[in-house]
Amino acid sequence: MKKLTVLVVIMLVAGLLAGCGIIPEWSVLQSIVIEPDGITFTTREPVSIEVTACYKDGDTAIVTLECDYKLTNEGVVTLDITKDEVIIAPVGIGETEVEVSYTERNFWTGTRTVEDVICIQVENPN
Repeated sequence: MKKLTVLVVIMLVAGLLAGCGIIPEWSVLQSIVIEPDGITFTTREPVSIEVTACYKDGDTAIVTLECDYKLTNEGVVTLDITKDEVIIAPVGIGETEVEVSYTERNFWTGTRTVEDVICIQVENPN
């Protein structure tokens, strides 16, 4: 039994090193999609966003709370990450972008980071 276990382990390691794909490549993270894909504020009403991870095989997963966010102009909107959602609210007038990145760490496929940007415009919110 011990020889069989060693043989299986050697085959698995050899397969991984040879790139035969124990875990098929189609399970690899490809991109993220942000909804809405752009925001124009004309009122002070905040908007929540949702980020979806897209995989090569067509699967998707909501990853909103697992992403990193960066505002390019903090004087235009605020970004509030709660336990349930990510909320963007206008605080000034102008344009900004929210840079969103999602990093997935997977034993089989490695670490992959994908990024997207949402453009935001604030027009005289009342």
